[in-house]
Amino acid sequence: MNKFICFILIIISLSSCSEYQKALKSEDLALKSKTANDLYEKGKYTKALRLYEQIIPAYRGKPQAERLFYMFSKSYYNTKSIRRTR
Repeated sequence: MNKFICFILIIISLSSCSEYQKALKSEDLALKSKTANDLYEKGKYTKALRLYEQIIPAYRGKPQAERLFYMFSKSYYNTKSIRRTR
């Protein structure tokens, strides 16, 4: 019986989806933007980058684009993914 309960708990924990995973799979731009901004504020720049890459094209030319591009580029900077030229 104890093994069965452990098995069920493992399955539940593996099948649950994090907020980040839900945002990645979602088509809702507002959810992706909010999640990316939250991750950025928490210092999880790599995860935020993946979401920014998905939403940036939809925000081009809109008022929110400037802030999103700033946070997108700062995420690249903070992950040290920028090549430096001499």
